[in-house]
Amino acid sequence: MSAKEFILIDDNNNYGEEILDEDIVNMVKSNEMDLIEEELVLQPKISTSKALASLDKVSFLFLIIHLILLL
Repeated sequence: MSAKEFILIDDNNNYGEEILDEDIVNMVKSNEMDLIEEELVLQPKISTSKALASLDKVSFLFLIIHLILLL
């Protein structure tokens, strides 16, 4: 159950099923574990020369778009 679902639980008239404290703790723990796993995703290192080359490409693209809009 996501945080949004938990917040909106009363909007769905889900009064028949009681959520136990243990269920809430398990939901929070699973969300924390998801966040920890997301933090562990390592981003590739990009050299300065590659970053500058990419910036040149983007700048050139904006120049072309600007020239097209002037036509």
